[in-house]
Amino acid sequence: MTMRRAHGRYALVLLAALALGACSSEPVPELAYYTLPPVTAKAPPGAPRFNVPIAVDAFLADGVYNEQGILYLSQKNRNLRSYHYQLWQDPPTRMLQRRLTDTLRALHLSDLVADRLPSSSDQVAVLGLVRRFDRVEQADGWHAIVQLEMRVERGTARALGSGASTPGPAPDGDRAAGVPRGARRAAARGSNTRGPGRGGRPWCHRQPTRLRATCRRISDRPARRTRRPA
Repeated sequence: MTMRRAHGRYALVLLAALALGACSSEPVPELAYYTLPPVTAKAPPGAPRFNVPIAVDAFLADGVYNEQGILYLSQKNRNLRSYHYQLWQDPPTRMLQRRLTDTLRALHLSDLVADRLPSSSDQVAVLGLVRRFDRVEQADGWHAIVQLEMRVERGTARALGSGASTPGPAPDGDRAAGVPRGARRAAARGSNTRGPGRGGRPWCHRQPTRLRATCRRISDRPARRTRRPA
C-alpha cells in the first residue's frame, strides 16, 4: 500500500513537470548588432586636394535617429518603428562620422583627417545632420532611405564656433576673427586716450556690434613700455 502511494506521488510530480514544460514560453532571441560595410574607396594619384587638415564633427540627429535601434516603416504600419533585437553597433550619428572620416582618409583628400583638431589651427570642418536613416517597405521590397544635410566650412575651430570664419589662424587668441588689422592698431593707439563718455574707447563705438567686445578687450590692455637706452 505504501509503495503504491509513493509511485502515485512521483507520477503527479512528473505530470506537473511536463505540463509546466509545455506551457513555457519560447526562448528570447539574442541581440544582433550591425554596422556599415568597410570602405572600398581608393586614393587617386597626385597630391591631396586640401592643404589643411580636415575635421569631421559628430553628426547631429533628432529623436529616434539618435539611438541605436534600426528603424523601419512597413506598408501595414505606416508609423516608424524599431526592431526589438536588431540594433546598430553605434548610434547613426557616430557611425556616419567614422564612416566619413575613413572615406576621406582612403581618398587622401588631406594629409590629416581627424574627428578633433586644435581650436587655433586652420582647418576644413565638415558638419552633418541626419534627417532620415531607416528601412522602408515598398512594392518591390525593402529599401534603405538615408537623408543627410552636409556643410563644409573653412577657418579655425574657435572662429567656426562663434559663427565667423577666417582663411587662417588668428595671430592672437584674444583677437576675434574678422577684425581688421588696422582697426586693432587704432584700438591699441586709443587705449590711453580719454574719450568723452566712452570710458577711454573713442574708437570702439564706431565699430559694428559684433566687433565692439573685441575692440574693448584690445583697448583695455595696458600699453607696453619700452626702455630707452641711457
